[in-house]
Amino acid sequence: LQTILNVLDYQMPVKKAVEAPRIHHQWIPDHLNVEDAIPAETKRSLERRGHVVRDRSSLGVVQAITAGSEGVSGAADPRKEERARSER
Repeated sequence: LQTILNVLDYQMPVKKAVEAPRIHHQWIPDHLNVEDAIPAETKRSLERRGHVVRDRSSLGVVQAITAGSEGVSGAADPRKEERARSER
């Protein structure tokens, strides 16, 4: 969801959206898994709001494709050794 929001709401290029650090809340257990790349001040701000923050080296892997008037763009998540490819 964060990758989609980064592209649609924040107009990030798909590659940057896929590479962006992530936060995940599972409900049970009641804590936030936060990637190491999230700034320390953001983590402290979440803790001040009552969240239990757990650092993680990475969260999930995303592959994404966008298509528009400028053509097709793909992005492979650098968290895993993958690559984007287009075929016609």
